Amino acid sequence: MSSLKFFGLPIKEKGYKIVNSRGYLTYSRSMQAWAKEYDKSKYMALSEDLGEQLEALFEEGYVVGIHQLINRLSLEEVNECFKKGFCTLKNVEDLPDINLDFELTNLFPMFMGQLKTSNRQVLLTKIPEDYIGYAINKEDILPIYKKRNNDYYLLPEYIYGVLDCRKDFVRMGDLIKNNTYKNVHGYEDCELIYDASVNSEMVK
Repeated sequence: MSSLKFFGLPIKEKGYKIVNSRGYLTYSRSMQAWAKEYDKSKYMALSEDLGEQLEALFEEGYVVGIHQLINRLSLEEVNECFKKGFCTLKNVEDLPDINLDFELTNLFPMFMGQLKTSNRQVLLTKIPEDYIGYAINKEDILPIYKKRNNDYYLLPEYIYGVLDCRKDFVRMGDLIKNNTYKNVHGYEDCELIYDASVNSEMVK
């Protein structure tokens, strides 16, 4: 817990608990055990409102990704990322591969465990599963990168925000949300690039 002050007296601020999440009772026993472990005070804690907002990212048909930033981004650099997109790594075939940059999951407790143990500034994404190799039908797939020179950039609308996890207690004010993020996507651009996980035969 974190302490605030009210009329000079310390007040304990209640932190978010994974065991109180809406899907907790549907988790496997091992997942529930992880949730209880990550709720312990030895890990970084989140305020209730921030925890609830991050929990709301998890919807059927989407994956949420975490990229742990080695070097802290300034506010100017964060805004530039929100404007241009995130410059991604390429696989051996010189194609952008989301799995090289982000830890992806559709399981909230695993996501929270990654956050609580990161101790870094992290970049958060939310992407439809169909766009990264899960689609059965071609019409369900959209490309998610823009190529500039020899680099690939994840489109800004897939970047949810940047969260600073380098504290014992992380609050809503530590999250910089991307105003250009979108939960629903629809565009046509023949110059955009598909993720390497997408079957090339499906998007010819």
